[in-house]
Amino acid sequence: MQSRSSRRETLKVLCSLPLCVSDWTSSRAQGPGDAPRGVQTIIRNTLAEEPASLNTDWFGTTLLQGLLEWHRRGVAEVRAFAEAWLDHHLDSGLLSRFSGAKSREVVAG
Repeated sequence: MQSRSSRRETLKVLCSLPLCVSDWTSSRAQGPGDAPRGVQTIIRNTLAEEPASLNTDWFGTTLLQGLLEWHRRGVAEVRAFAEAWLDHHLDSGLLSRFSGAKSREVVAG
């Protein structure tokens, strides 16, 4: 018969490994040059585009949120890109409609 361990016991074992918390936090503190090659490519290609090319839908805003996370990790150009994106869409008045469930109330602002 196999013995089963509880979730708590499993987490205790996993967190006792040397790679658990300390390596994760130190890797987050590293700059974008240490990012995976695919992430570097996405950042480089997005910043090469016009900020207005990103829409205000799920895909545009999620990509922008990810870029802003990289700004916190040292990609300085992202801030100006995000501000230009926001200024463009606020000035244009063209915002994507909310496509969520009709029963949810969404407060903007």
